[in-house]
Amino acid sequence: MVWVYIGVVLVMRIFQSLFNKYNAKLVPKTATAYLKYTLFYLGVAGVCAAILFLLDLPAGGTFALFPETAFYAVFSGVGLAVACCCSLYALTAGTVVLDSLFATAGLLVPSVAGIFLFNEVLSVWQWFFVAGFMVGAYFLVGGSRTVYGRFSGKTLLALVLSLLANGLTMLMQTAFSRNVVGGSVSLFSVLSFFSGVVLLGLALPAVSSLGRAKAGTDAIPKKALLFAFFLGVIVFVINQLATVSAGMISPVILFAFINGGATIISALVGLVVFKERLTVLGIAGLCLGLISLLMIKFLAL
Repeated sequence: MVWVYIGVVLVMRIFQSLFNKYNAKLVPKTATAYLKYTLFYLGVAGVCAAILFLLDLPAGGTFALFPETAFYAVFSGVGLAVACCCSLYALTAGTVVLDSLFATAGLLVPSVAGIFLFNEVLSVWQWFFVAGFMVGAYFLVGGSRTVYGRFSGKTLLALVLSLLANGLTMLMQTAFSRNVVGGSVSLFSVLSFFSGVVLLGLALPAVSSLGRAKAGTDAIPKKALLFAFFLGVIVFVINQLATVSAGMISPVILFAFINGGATIISALVGLVVFKERLTVLGIAGLCLGLISLLMIKFLAL
């Protein structure tokens, strides 16, 4: 069943790549606009999770193990909020596939932590192929320069923060699934998304006051809000299925497939829809990523 979940997640990643890139062009490039936008779509995801949780109640879904669930969910929500904002910024000056690859590299966080927290044993060869993703990042940075003609330190910082934030969310999903036996995944999702909303809501007044003197508007176009609504539903589905799957297989395998597969999908979306052509090195990076992905799974059998 876990591979069915992973397949659904990969389909959702196609639409996620599309809407993320469209909104990177539509949303005003200000901190206030980014916070408002991310707050809205995480709120939509939270409402979806709340509806599912309420539907689960007659089937036995309860508030049991609430403190433990809340502990992991809060950190997961922080990771989601930071990753969303950083990804949106990075997409304004980088290709879809580059942003996706750095998000994929976040799997290093639960992979390394799993050695100490979950007694996960990974072979030297598995680590070698995980490193293959990192080599691909170097190639794709060059490809992004070719497409956009620029690649600032701020963009690189946003990508690195996206990596760490995505890794934190993956780690919390795994820790919840492994440590909170019998906990409600729906409740975990509700608390994760609304933790992100609360964090953004607290940051918004301070950021807005700092940016008040700057020219321009922070109004988000209606089209971007529509895309954000769909993104909220998509992120809810991805988060829900990834959390369920995290209790079934090793995190390095799960997140390599969910995010590594998304990198391949993002490359195709960028090429076909947004005309983000790949250089020879970029193609080599993608091939290396795909081979690494397959080998991680093969060596785990």
